[in-house]
Amino acid sequence: MIRVTKTFVRPTTEVRFFEGSTDANATIKANFADTGKRLSITKVVAGLTQTVTSEWINQAAYDEFNNNSAVKEWAIQRKAYLKANGITTTKPTITEI
Repeated sequence: MIRVTKTFVRPTTEVRFFEGSTDANATIKANFADTGKRLSITKVVAGLTQTVTSEWINQAAYDEFNNNSAVKEWAIQRKAYLKANGITTTKPTITEI
């Protein structure tokens, strides 16, 4: 299994963190959570920082997620939202567990 951790920092608490569309989130859930490829996801907000941690059955499942066309479109939308709202992010940290 692997754990992927990514951090987002917003400029003020008035700026909401990116959530994605209902359709995109449903597609991700159906293709990765419901199939057992993504085992869990947690989002913890502390002030200006959000830490997102997901656990995957293996690296191949995470790679499949990143190469999925719906996920790629979701990532483009997220990148635009982050830029427009002054939210910074870290590269994902991947840890084998």
